[in-house]
Amino acid sequence: MRIPKEGTAASNNAFRRFGPPRYRDAKFAYDGGLLELEAEMRYVSR
Repeated sequence: MRIPKEGTAASNNAFRRFGPPRYRDAKFAYDGGLLELEAEMRYVSR
């Protein structure tokens, strides 16, 4: 398995135990202009 050594983050803090988060879980609406996003870094224990 190729598990990243560094932490990863996705919009909406979407997370899956195995593999990348699903698009539908990470997507968000954007109407243009300034947008501030906050994401939590997660580390997968080995």
